[in-house]
Parts: sequence; structure tokens; C-alpha cells
Amino acid sequence: MAKIWTIVFFMLAAFPAIALAAPDPNEVKAIKQAAPVHLIGTVIEDEMLEQIDDSNFPYQERKMVLQITSIVKGLEEADASSSVEVHYTFIPSWLEMEGGARMDIAKSDEIEIWLKKEAGVLKPALSGNTVVHLYKNEKRPQHMLLPATTVPNFIKSKLSAMPLGIIVAVLLFFSLFLIAGISKRFSAR
Repeated sequence: MAKIWTIVFFMLAAFPAIALAAPDPNEVKAIKQAAPVHLIGTVIEDEMLEQIDDSNFPYQERKMVLQITSIVKGLEEADASSSVEVHYTFIPSWLEMEGGARMDIAKSDEIEIWLKKEAGVLKPALSGNTVVHLYKNEKRPQHMLLPATTVPNFIKSKLSAMPLGIIVAVLLFFSLFLIAGISKRFSAR
């Protein structure tokens, strides 16, 4: 049995570690400093522009209207009492994703946001990593509900979200236990 555990240990150690990490804080800081627009304001509107119903990665393109309370940088043509439209991508919380922070916006949120101009509209410089909530409305809307799935589709979606190395490691681990159990029965006879 000690041989089996040794083999399992070395097999698991042989698989590379897979990290699904957020961006480096220094990188986020640099992106914030380089962002041409930096505002503080209150979200007064939040609406969907388009919903993408891709079975692997559903999301929404949304637009918020931010009532500006303070202009830290950029937008020389605006004043502290005007509003600005900000386009962003909403990814539902039930969808697994790698890396950075999601955009979590609701009406009445008070936010500090770093923006860039892209295709003629203002967008967050680095998604949710460049949004800081100063006040978060407790009533959070559920923009996209979890689709009703059957058990096989649920299992399939969870397996497809897992890195291949982990799936192979788990299958090898259970295979070794199965082989160890069968060999123990035959050796007992």
C-alpha cells in the first residue's frame, strides 16, 4: 500500500499547478494611473444594451449613467454636477471565469472609477478591478438568472470549467485506488 501512496504522490506532484489569479496589484495600479479619466459619482441609471446568450459564456453589454460628484482626472468639458454614460460588460456571478474582478453595479451605488475611451464610449480601464465601491446599495439586481439545467448538463458545465490537468489527476487517483482494491482482493486469495 505504501507503494501506491508513493506513486499517487509523485503523479500529483508531476502535474503543474494551475492558478486562476487576479491581475498583479502593481499592474492594476499602473493601469489606474494611466487611465485618462478618474471620477467619483453615484449610479443613477443602469440598463442592458445587449444580451449575448452564448451557451459557454453568456454575458450582457450594459450602460450605467454616473452622476458625477467629483472629477479627479480628465473630462475637462464636464463639471462636478453633470452625468456621464459608462459602458461595461456584465458577467453573471454563477459563471466561472478566470482572473480579474467582475463589474457589480446597481442603482444608488456610489463608486470611484477609472475610465478609458474605447470606440467613442467610456469604459472601465480594467473591468471591476478599476471600480471601488464607496457605498454599495444592498438591493443587488440579478441581471441574468442561472439557466435551468438538467443534472447531466450541470455536470458537463462544471467539468468543462475545470482545467484538464485536474480532471486527469482525479481520474488517475481513482484508477489507482480501484487497481489497489482489485490487487488486494486477488492477493488475499
